[in-house]
Amino acid sequence: MMHFDSWSDLWVMAGHGPYVWFCYAVFLCVLAVMVVHPLWRLAALKRRLKRRLSALESNQTSEE
Repeated sequence: MMHFDSWSDLWVMAGHGPYVWFCYAVFLCVLAVMVVHPLWRLAALKRRLKRRLSALESNQTSEE
């Protein structure tokens, strides 16, 4: 099933291993940022909206 004779050959890949594994690492880091960053922004937006809502509610109660 495996195209390499051993696990060591898989990691080395005839001298191309460091480049290939570095590219996989960069890809996974970019993918992680693309998933996490929008979640952080959504959480920040929710916090801002909660603050704005509470400010509006406190303004309405003080005007009454």
